[in-house]
Amino acid sequence: MRRARPLAVSFAWAWAVLALLTIVFLTAELNAGAVPTPGMVAEYVNDVGAGQGLLFSAACALAYAGIGLLAVRFGEKVPAELRIVIALFGLLPIPVTGHAVESVWHDPIMISMELHVLGAAAWTGGLAVIALLVARDRELLARVLPGFSRLATLALIVVGVSGLVNGLATMALTPGVALPGDLLSSEYGLLVLVKVALTALLVPLAAQIRFRLLPRIERREGTAVAGWAAAEVTVMGMAYGIAVALTTAQIPPA
Repeated sequence: MRRARPLAVSFAWAWAVLALLTIVFLTAELNAGAVPTPGMVAEYVNDVGAGQGLLFSAACALAYAGIGLLAVRFGEKVPAELRIVIALFGLLPIPVTGHAVESVWHDPIMISMELHVLGAAAWTGGLAVIALLVARDRELLARVLPGFSRLATLALIVVGVSGLVNGLATMALTPGVALPGDLLSSEYGLLVLVKVALTALLVPLAAQIRFRLLPRIERREGTAVAGWAAAEVTVMGMAYGIAVALTTAQIPPA
């Protein structure tokens, strides 16, 4: 935890800066050929939901950085659960600023998107921490990995099911879209299929850690768990990239 706390604060600062920079880049994209001014950025945030969501996310990241600094100073007198809740809360606006679906299924789809992002963040973040901070300490790894493995299994189910449901439901509820044909003939449909394929690729990687490496780790034996975790994080990073592309991909119009 002494290593994790300052690292988390550094990532929180980076999160806040990148969220604010994204607002500037999106403002520039909306005003092609013009250099974004503070007034233009403020107008973008005022008028566009994505800007408001990113600003809220940046605020949560800054709040985490401040509370995280207290944790660096005072340890677990500042509960880790509080910091986790703030971080997850900062993710909530992000997935609902892409494609909106006007139907009675709007709210369930939004909830499913939130679960998708939260599950992916917990899974990827946990793996990154294990690879960076835990993997070299056999005793600590044997204590940490079994609990995380159960969380990762739940996250895999949530991420896989919610991702497939979100993609198909968004297409099915868009006027003029015909399934399954548009899965292969549209940019959005192809990206959904690629994301599903990447998620499926994570299953054997996760199974390797859960069923082959974990018993050896519990016996305090040496393993290549850091390499396997890095492979999972890499595939998940590719899936994140596809997810970003989905927010701007064209769904066939009516």
